[in-house]
Amino acid sequence: ATGSSLQWEKIKEQITCAICLELFEDPRTLSCLHTYCKRCLSDTLEKAALETVRVREAANLNQNYNNHNRNNVIVCPACRKETRLREDGVEGIPSNFTFNSLVDVVKVQNRVQKHTDIKCGNCDKFKSVDSFCSHCGAICNECRVAHTEMRGLTKHQVARMEDIQSGRSSVLSNQYCDRHVDEMIKFYCLDCQQFVCRDCIDDYHKDHSTKLLSIYMQQEMKALSDCLSGVRENLGNVKQLGADAHGKVQKLQDRCEANIRRIGNVTDLAIQTLQQRRDYMVTEIKKMTAIAAKPLECYEDELNTTAGHMESCVHYGEKLLNLSTQCTKIELLRLKQQVVERAADLNNMHRQCIVTEGKLLPAVTPRVRLASQDEIKQLCSSFGYIRLPPCPQHCHVTGGGIQHAYISKVNCFTIELNDRKQNLLTGCSAAIDVEITPVAVGEKVEYNKQIREVGNGVYEVSYRPMGNGVLQVEVMVNYVPLSGSPFIVDVSLVDYATIGSNSKRILEFDGGRKFGYLMDVAVNSNGDIAVTDGFYHCVFILNRHYNFKTIIGREGKNEGELFSPRGIAFINVDTFLVVDSNNCRVQKFSTNGQFLAKFGCKGSNHGQFIEPKGICVSQNGIIYVVDSRQCCVQAFNDDCSFAYKFGTKGEEPGQFLDPYDVAVNHLSRLFVTDSTLHCIQVFTSFGRFIDRITCQTLASWLLGPIGIAIDQDGYILVTHEGQGITILNPARQYVTRVANTKSGFSLYGIAVSQQGQVVATDLKRCCICLINDINS
Repeated sequence: ATGSSLQWEKIKEQITCAICLELFEDPRTLSCLHTYCKRCLSDTLEKAALETVRVREAANLNQNYNNHNRNNVIVCPACRKETRLREDGVEGIPSNFTFNSLVDVVKVQNRVQKHTDIKCGNCDKFKSVDSFCSHCGAICNECRVAHTEMRGLTKHQVARMEDIQSGRSSVLSNQYCDRHVDEMIKFYCLDCQQFVCRDCIDDYHKDHSTKLLSIYMQQEMKALSDCLSGVRENLGNVKQLGADAHGKVQKLQDRCEANIRRIGNVTDLAIQTLQQRRDYMVTEIKKMTAIAAKPLECYEDELNTTAGHMESCVHYGEKLLNLSTQCTKIELLRLKQQVVERAADLNNMHRQCIVTEGKLLPAVTPRVRLASQDEIKQLCSSFGYIRLPPCPQHCHVTGGGIQHAYISKVNCFTIELNDRKQNLLTGCSAAIDVEITPVAVGEKVEYNKQIREVGNGVYEVSYRPMGNGVLQVEVMVNYVPLSGSPFIVDVSLVDYATIGSNSKRILEFDGGRKFGYLMDVAVNSNGDIAVTDGFYHCVFILNRHYNFKTIIGREGKNEGELFSPRGIAFINVDTFLVVDSNNCRVQKFSTNGQFLAKFGCKGSNHGQFIEPKGICVSQNGIIYVVDSRQCCVQAFNDDCSFAYKFGTKGEEPGQFLDPYDVAVNHLSRLFVTDSTLHCIQVFTSFGRFIDRITCQTLASWLLGPIGIAIDQDGYILVTHEGQGITILNPARQYVTRVANTKSGFSLYGIAVSQQGQVVATDLKRCCICLINDINS
């Protein structure tokens, strides 16, 4: 019986209104899923509206706006969540049918427990009821049996009171239509979003989309289940986040307690040290005072003794004077002689005391130097401080070294420690960690990293990469990554922003002979330089230290002979191609001067040339030759056989008027200069037009382009006759210009080595220009 009572008490708690503390009457469920009586919700809404009106009247605010705004919202008394009301107000809040049925069952059970006969909802007789019907209400045992046997009653939901109490069964009251009271609600109108009966469909929802309530409920329950599964998953994440937050709070509290203990320990140690220092100083000053006072104390004892003797002598002499009538003259004179001798001795002792006093050192008082009040304050301030640690999210990283780096150069960036208010933390230090790793898999980039504390919350990081590529720089403060970390840093061969500051010219070869008419230049992977000379009709070879090595070729039309050579390009470290312009062909040589092959002849057919100029070789061995007269670029395979050509005469994209030189980047994109069109055109490796770079896009820095070279990072270097060098970044944007006309340059060919050496030929001065002497 006790267990049964407890079960009913639990049910009563579930169906008791938290406002009126009574069983629900017409329970309504808010959007926050809390349930209250309809009457209680109406009272709550009315009280809230009156309170709001009172407050706004006191503040002289517009009452109409407030009423309109607040009458559409009801605040849950438990969680304070707002629920938007429809036009019908509280009436539109959904009813909780489950709680309604439970209220009816509990009311019946209360009467049963009081041994009160209840009128059976089926036979209308006052009997002891033991069951509950969803349609009839409380019923007796005979009617319960009848519900299982009579056809008209078998559809009623019946459950025994004890089963409802134990939770083994439940009874939901069947809902009947408000308009058709005898019809049960079995449908749901999707258009009106209302529960309807069969007659409502015929009368009011004839053309509307409706569904059986059971089917609609299954769909909605599935949607609810899916929704709850997402909530359960998120609930786990939220609980984990809460646990993490609790762990962080606990860690902060543990650190606080540890810091308090540290402060106490250091303070106790400081007090103990001060006490020890006090005792030591007191002991020392006593020792020093005793040592200084020892001679004076001995001298004082000697003076006291002498003074005693003098007093005794004076007393004896005075007594002798008083006895002059009582002693014989002989006896008196004998005593007088003794007193005089004693007085002489005492006077000598007095003089000896004076001499001794002169020999004594002055009394030295030990000096005591104690800290002043200001020094004590300063000492206390240095005893310790409490400061917020740097906030990695608000720390700043500045400097060019965090954006771009250059090979073999020291690249730097700085880290500024800031607090949560983004104020620089002066006098603060932190654990700084910088991890530099290459982005490409298998790529090896060596660097010498150093972290130096500048002071006032600023750190300087320097590193020297020894190879090009892309680096990932992760910066951490107190083991937490900074905002924006890891940073991506491109490593380039050359700092083109400062190029030209250490240029050098090579004016002669072979013991003082002057160059003739230098045209194009190429550099191999060893740094050897090859230059074509249109006056001597040859190719000059210099080593990486700019020392003359050899001359290849001479004027002529035979194999190995040249006539006004123009473009030149290395195939590998030992082999190069040279454009024999006036002979309308291309020849292949080794770097020791051996003729290897030739291809092309004069003509306008495939593989023939009229005025060939520039040449380049792609990574896969394809050879590209520019023919200025034919306004095209011809491609040849690595065996020197013709492959294809592209370009025609014209001013449209992909056409040329005066093409000069060609270069290929690491993405196999071809760049062709056109001095008449004042542009650089970009093509795929098969000649499909991609883009055109003109002087309009580069602020007039692309007038009459001639030679072109591209480094390993994709930087584009273009020469202009009489205009120096224009440098573009891999995105084809202007970077800088060097060697202008005021310097007297008239540059033609240009090349960039793998080591970053930029070499160009100067037509006017007949020299080789080292734009950035990397050997200096």
